Amino acid sequence: MGLLALIGVLCGGVSGAFAQPPRADDDPPCGEPVRWLWRPQTMCAEVIFEVSPSPGQMAIGAITFNDEGALVFTRPDTRQIMRLPLDSRGVPGTPEVIAQGLPEAPLGITFEPTAGVLYISADSLIMKLDPVGTVTVLVRDLPGGAGRWLSNIRVGPDGRLYVVKGSGCDSCAEDDPRRAALLSFAPDGSDPQIVGQGLRDSFDLGWFEGALYVVDHERPEYPAELNRLEGPGSDFGFPGCAGDKQPTLPGVTCDHTSAPVVPFPPDSHPTGMVYYDHDLYPQLKGKLLVALGGSWNGLEVTGYEISAVDLRQAKVERFLPVINRSSSDASLIRASFYPAHLLGLAVDGRGWIYASTAEGRIYRFRPFPGR
Repeated sequence: MGLLALIGVLCGGVSGAFAQPPRADDDPPCGEPVRWLWRPQTMCAEVIFEVSPSPGQMAIGAITFNDEGALVFTRPDTRQIMRLPLDSRGVPGTPEVIAQGLPEAPLGITFEPTAGVLYISADSLIMKLDPVGTVTVLVRDLPGGAGRWLSNIRVGPDGRLYVVKGSGCDSCAEDDPRRAALLSFAPDGSDPQIVGQGLRDSFDLGWFEGALYVVDHERPEYPAELNRLEGPGSDFGFPGCAGDKQPTLPGVTCDHTSAPVVPFPPDSHPTGMVYYDHDLYPQLKGKLLVALGGSWNGLEVTGYEISAVDLRQAKVERFLPVINRSSSDASLIRASFYPAHLLGLAVDGRGWIYASTAEGRIYRFRPFPGR
């Protein structure tokens, strides 16, 4: 059996197999194919940006779109913010640096259209980049220097800034209540508030279907989580509880904690999230796409994929790669994002999907252009 035929069999055997989406005759040709990533036969998978990371550092962090339709992203290794223009057909232009020499390595980024500014999160700083390229530090006193960075930053429906500060340790109680906590600030960085707690290592958060959701990478021996904020002061369990109110430390009770909406495999490391609200891929419409960055040094390979979460039914299905997993995970290593670690996710106005990796690539997934 040929490779394309084999992929067709695998795709047809997976729940929610993809139908042929509409094609546009003027779409650009599909770029150099990503041969090792198994996806639906109707899908073009291409690399639209690539850079070599500095040794031992993260090359690309979160990604977002601005009001021009350009893809904007963080470069933690070089302390830069970059812009990748895309023309009306989606053809990438010349990437450019729009901010450099930031006081800390940037990780998270979000665009606020009313003011036309980019908000940026780092380790202990929250910054603002205005349309003329001026960087302003809004928050500078958050705990940092050790442990986990700030998560991606988001603007809430109330206009405030929301971000998670990760834990400073693997399983100990924090001395600073702002660690392992969901934080909120006024747009100018004032009025700090602790909105939720018990989050060990969160990369992203956002409002979907009227509620605030946040991913969390628990300790490797416990399932990773997609959590929903039930109200101010919600406790998601870390360090004393994990999973469905399961105690992880002696003498701890977990009745007061919020159970996750859905679990992900242990050590799979959920990262970027984006809500898919387009007709291009009906199988994804109304679902939350979650990147599973992938295990780091565990005995079992987990993650390295993009999952689709039905929030109403609390159900998770793999979106990419389209392949059945073997018990040894050999198939995952051969045909998924492995060994690259997924980080950011974004969707443009046509429903094309973008994903970044820490190792320095930005992928795009779209229908093959008409012929």
